[in-house]
Amino acid sequence: MNHGFTLEVLTLHILGLVEVNEHVKLARHIAEVDSKIPMTLLAFLPCYQLQTPEYRVPTVLEMAEIYNAMREEGLENLRIGNKGVFLKTSEDLQQLVDAIGPDMI
Repeated sequence: MNHGFTLEVLTLHILGLVEVNEHVKLARHIAEVDSKIPMTLLAFLPCYQLQTPEYRVPTVLEMAEIYNAMREEGLENLRIGNKGVFLKTSEDLQQLVDAIGPDMI
């Protein structure tokens, strides 16, 4: 059925507020509806009122862990967005490639 638009789901990882298990539950639900629905995992960038010590930018390995856990739920069109928030060096990029695979970047 074509309704003339594309649904895309975005989920934001905020350490201490939106954790791995919540991303996995959302991924499972989306995959049950349609595993081809595009979904983007975003890294939190602390600013304004959430710029406090308890909220920080996730690490490369934290983002990779969530991505891999979400993929295990059967999502076919999962990507990581705003990589520039947590990828600061070429070593960071290589770490991400090693963790999730070159085809997923």
